[in-house]
Amino acid sequence: MGLRVAAALCVLSVLPGCGAGVLVVYDGSRQASQEVIGQVLAETTPGIAQDQAADCVIQNMSVREIITLGTGDSTGPSQAYRTKVAEVRKRTGVEECLAAVPVQGG
Repeated sequence: MGLRVAAALCVLSVLPGCGAGVLVVYDGSRQASQEVIGQVLAETTPGIAQDQAADCVIQNMSVREIITLGTGDSTGPSQAYRTKVAEVRKRTGVEECLAAVPVQGG
């Protein structure tokens, strides 16, 4: 069973052994997502503190969204990442959070 399918099953159900496993998958997914989301945000706001900006987006994503992005192709900012970031940016409070993130040299 692929990692993505196993993670989805753990998130969607209460399978034995999923407790610690889903936390590991979530943590890894969050880290992978944060890096690529930061890159996407840096494209629209050059010099932005990428980790802090990515936190604004991730804080407004569901666990399922984070795992889906984090277990997907994270070789770089794909169109799927750009679309998801644009979608999450429209949620309440995200733009305000991003406005408070420092921009280097600006």
